[in-house]
Amino acid sequence: GGQLARFHLGIGEENLTLTTPTTGQFYAILPEKYRQLKLYYFSPATESYREVVIPINLQFEKVTTQTNIKPEQNLLGDPVNLLLLGLTGIGILAVLIYQKWWLLLFPLITVGYFGYLNLPYRDRILKPGAEVKILPTPQSTTFYISKRPEEVQVLKEYRGYSKILVQNRVGWVKSNELEEW
Repeated sequence: GGQLARFHLGIGEENLTLTTPTTGQFYAILPEKYRQLKLYYFSPATESYREVVIPINLQFEKVTTQTNIKPEQNLLGDPVNLLLLGLTGIGILAVLIYQKWWLLLFPLITVGYFGYLNLPYRDRILKPGAEVKILPTPQSTTFYISKRPEEVQVLKEYRGYSKILVQNRVGWVKSNELEEW
């Protein structure tokens, strides 16, 4: 029931986006030493101060914020790729042991799927007006907006976003903002 318009922590870069006068999204970059965030607010409903403790759990994801480099793909760093290569090896070993050529079908399917998952740099068309962001999140900073359809290379897909190479910069765009070439 309070007003959020003047809310700030004063400890780093922060941004408050109000959706209504009493609700919104708050974004802040905190120093790495923080393990929890503690703040107090006045609740008009109870006419008292309330304490809020937000635990901070640092996690490292396979997401890059680099926008000016062309990343190299690490095929052996992905568990799915390791699993596919292991299954292919087991299938080839089964063919060699049992001398049944129809068993070769399984390793061929796993190698084909491995190749499909790791196609290097698929070309797509970026739709006009598409926002390219530095991270695959709705709140991320937009660093490029396409003005016309343009060819881009898709490097990776992650939770409804595609990591693309556009004008020699790497960024993230919603996957539905891309069309087949």
